[in-house]
Amino acid sequence: PGGGTTQDWFGYSVSISGDTALVGWGREDSSVEDSGAAYVFVREPSTGVWSDQQKLEPSDPRFRGYFGNNVAVDGNIAIVGATGGAVPPYVSGAAYVFERDPATGVWTEIQKLAPTEVTANNNAFGGAVAVEGERIVVGSNGEDVGVIDSGATYIYSRDSGTGLWALEQKIRASDAGASDAFGVSVSLSGDTVIVGAFFDDDNGSASGSAYVFVRDGGTGQWIQQQKLTASDGAMFKYFGQSTALEGNLAFVGSPGADKAYVFERDPSNQTWSETQIITPSITSGDFSESLAISGNQLVIGASRTNLSKGAAFIYSEAANYNIDAS
Repeated sequence: PGGGTTQDWFGYSVSISGDTALVGWGREDSSVEDSGAAYVFVREPSTGVWSDQQKLEPSDPRFRGYFGNNVAVDGNIAIVGATGGAVPPYVSGAAYVFERDPATGVWTEIQKLAPTEVTANNNAFGGAVAVEGERIVVGSNGEDVGVIDSGATYIYSRDSGTGLWALEQKIRASDAGASDAFGVSVSLSGDTVIVGAFFDDDNGSASGSAYVFVRDGGTGQWIQQQKLTASDGAMFKYFGQSTALEGNLAFVGSPGADKAYVFERDPSNQTWSETQIITPSITSGDFSESLAISGNQLVIGASRTNLSKGAAFIYSEAANYNIDAS
């Protein structure tokens, strides 16, 4: 980034779409302390060189707003989560939508998204965000839906007339429990959404789970299709801390176990089955705390690998996600 000081956390979150990369800077201080920012970088195809296109900041920066804690970009739409954002008088979290003008390359904030029915602080709305085409998904894992910190997730679709994003549905787990943190991770692929709940207790305290929701083409409603858990789940494995979705494949991180799990959906009966457990090729730590999938390439982050220097592991579907390519 241009400028910055210690503890600004540039790179805390990242997202990429084609020749556009978005980097979160959650504790940047140019407005007020820890208000946060995000940087857009673009790649020049002829040279392959990346350069910064624009610094994004919220229209209402806040002390410890942490704008940039989570980011997502798809084409000319960028979403920036700010877990310290506010719906006065509460610090509920917020997510900001930016759109790029293709003619000028300038990004403009077009909307601020916030949770509904805010009655308490620390909803962590915006702690997880995803965007694909005309749909946005925002996790709110600290929301008190029925019980404290059970969590919720919001799905938005874009109105073709106004260009603004309207709440399509607020979803929650069918078996929501206290402190499950449903919404700690979210991923979107077509009419399927996966949501992580890494403090769920089905296989012991904080063993974790993930929920798959699908959109009914007739009613437009999002329906829970299946709850996913690890076949060898155990306490404090945090299954669901990260999730990634690509068509009929779902990937769920379990950093407490140093494993990532692959699930595949059978198109004939729409049932998800665990098909593989991925483990790192070297001694790791926090393996699968982050995941990303594009086409047949899977990237898994592990910040405490290699004497806490950190590492990223790249896997290929062609090798059945078994060969560690890097």
